[in-house]
Amino acid sequence: KDADIIELCRGFRDGLLGKDGPQSMCFALCFPLSGYLGMHGVHATMMESDLGHTNHIWLRLEDGRCLDPTADQFNNERDGRNMPDIYLGPVPVSYRMSHWEYGNPPQLKKKRHGMNSPRR
Repeated sequence: KDADIIELCRGFRDGLLGKDGPQSMCFALCFPLSGYLGMHGVHATMMESDLGHTNHIWLRLEDGRCLDPTADQFNNERDGRNMPDIYLGPVPVSYRMSHWEYGNPPQLKKKRHGMNSPRR
């Protein structure tokens, strides 16, 4: 099954990117790919991670694993690992630091000032 998912992704990625690299193409690839995978019975939710220097879009499968069709755009950055062009496996540590379902970012906690603040 994993090999089938990778094969579907590879054909889709190659068709969309051609000979161009994956840099800054995570949304452009993941958005239509999630629908394409769904047509093949693979449910995937778009996720967004704050990597510090940029945000990154990837797909979370129903079993919680990460499917990242542009993982190789970060090769030799941050942790020095060489990611495959299409990554399928546990959510990488750098993605887990701060991530959320795409379109539903975490709410920033606002400091309350006023009546509940101690007076000096």
